[in-house]
Amino acid sequence: MSVVNPPPKTTPSGKIMAIVKIPVKEGKEAIATEALKLVQKRANSEEEPGTLTYRLMRQLDSQGNLRPVFFLFEEYTDNAAFEEHLASPGVQCFAKALKEHDVLDGQLSIDYVDDI
Repeated sequence: MSVVNPPPKTTPSGKIMAIVKIPVKEGKEAIATEALKLVQKRANSEEEPGTLTYRLMRQLDSQGNLRPVFFLFEEYTDNAAFEEHLASPGVQCFAKALKEHDVLDGQLSIDYVDDI
């Protein structure tokens, strides 16, 4: 899967951390959830030793109801681990599901962050 904007070459911590926002069309939440949970399962396993954190979340409205916007918090030991994650079968299946089921409502965005 190609990245909307590539990560920085270096960071103060040496790690790559990203917050990903995935707006999903209403009615497509189950497809996105299923695909992202598969990515999460692999990312949080020994299959991706360079993945330190991979957390899946959903946006809430003011009443506490889930909205069709997903967030990921991802943390990798370095750029190589991030690239390995992007090339993983789970991420490739997620990208395929996005296209095949016309899931995105707008554009996926990635913001890179670091510890203070």
